[in-house]
Amino acid sequence: MGWIGVLFAVLVIGGTVLSIALRVPRMTKQIKDTVDNSKRWKEARENGDMIRRDRQIWREEELFYTVSSYQSVVRMIKEKDFSVCRADVFPDFEGSQLVLFKGETWNAVVEYKGEENGRNIFSFYFPAYREPVGTYLPDMNIILTQIEKIFLELDSKTQIDTRT
Repeated sequence: MGWIGVLFAVLVIGGTVLSIALRVPRMTKQIKDTVDNSKRWKEARENGDMIRRDRQIWREEELFYTVSSYQSVVRMIKEKDFSVCRADVFPDFEGSQLVLFKGETWNAVVEYKGEENGRNIFSFYFPAYREPVGTYLPDMNIILTQIEKIFLELDSKTQIDTRT
């Protein structure tokens, strides 16, 4: 192997070492985030702030069939302390009535869909999510659990249908 071959080998090996060195801090942060999330999941489940769910809840839509009005749902949402996100009410957003929840890396929506057979229909879903595929934040589960509790508190006969 001539000097060009040696130089090429040094560059390839050096580039691999540099590439690994650049990835280590990112991998360390991902591991720390995973451990932190695991602790938060456990605490939130123990406190009743969330329930065990499929880890891909951002792909699901929950439909709530209730006698509760849009106004009563919004009132309850405004009264709750959503420490994991900010809640903004949009009484007329492009023809829809909705509440937008903004988390650090995700958004969630409660949208009034209309009335059917004397029951109001609301939809809850995550339209925006910026995390590695296959993971979700405990905050997403917490907000979903809080929304479920609001509907059940307003109307104990609320029916919930989960769709993917």
